Amino acid sequence: GIYSLAQKLGTAIHLFITSSFQSAFEPRRFEIVKHDGAKETFNKIFIFHTLVMVVTGLILSIYIPELLALIVTPEFYVAGKYVPLIIFSMVLFGLRNHFEFGILWSKKTKYFAYINGVMSVVNLVFNAIFISTFGLWGAIYSATLTIIIHDFLIYIISKKYYNIKFDFSRIFKLISLAIFIYCVSLTVSSDSIAMSILLKLILVFAFVCLVFLTRIVP
Repeated sequence: GIYSLAQKLGTAIHLFITSSFQSAFEPRRFEIVKHDGAKETFNKIFIFHTLVMVVTGLILSIYIPELLALIVTPEFYVAGKYVPLIIFSMVLFGLRNHFEFGILWSKKTKYFAYINGVMSVVNLVFNAIFISTFGLWGAIYSATLTIIIHDFLIYIISKKYYNIKFDFSRIFKLISLAIFIYCVSLTVSSDSIAMSILLKLILVFAFVCLVFLTRIVP
C-alpha cells in the first residue's frame, strides 16, 4: 500500500504533464523538422518541457507532507520519503520523448523492440539485486536505473539518424538547483501548517527566480 501510494503520487507529473505534452508534440515535431533551425527549436522545447516537469516535480516533492496529511491516515505518511526519487525518475522518463526522434524520423522503429527487450532483462536483474538488498527502496532504485539506461540507449541510437545537440549542461544545472532547493525545504519546520506552506512557497519562488537570474533557461 505504501509503495502503491508513492508510485501514484510520483507518477503524477507523467500523467498530467508528459502525457499531455506527448500528445501535442508527437505530430507537431514532424512539421518542425521541415523548417530551418529545426534542431535549435527542438532543443528549446526540450529545455522548457524539462523546466515545467522540474518545477512541478519540485512543488510536489516539497509539499508532499502537507498533501499526505490531507489525503491519507498517519500510517501512510512514510510513503512521502519515496516520492521525490520517483518524481526524479519520471522527469528522466519524460526526456525520452525528445531523444527518440531520430529513430522515428528515420523509421528505424525496430530499435524500440530491441531496446525494450534488453531493458526488460536488465530490469529483472536490477530487481533481483536491489530489492533483496534494499527492499522498497530497491524497487525504486531499480526503476530509476532502468530509465537512465533506457534513455541513454535511445539517445545514442537516435542521434545517429538525426543528431540534435541538446543542451544537457542547462538541464544538469536545473535539476541540481531543484535538488538543492528541495534539500533546503527539508529544514523548514513550523508548528503552523499555514506558515510551513508559506515558507515553502517562498522557496519555490526563489527557485524560479534563480533559474532565470542565472540564465539556466535562456
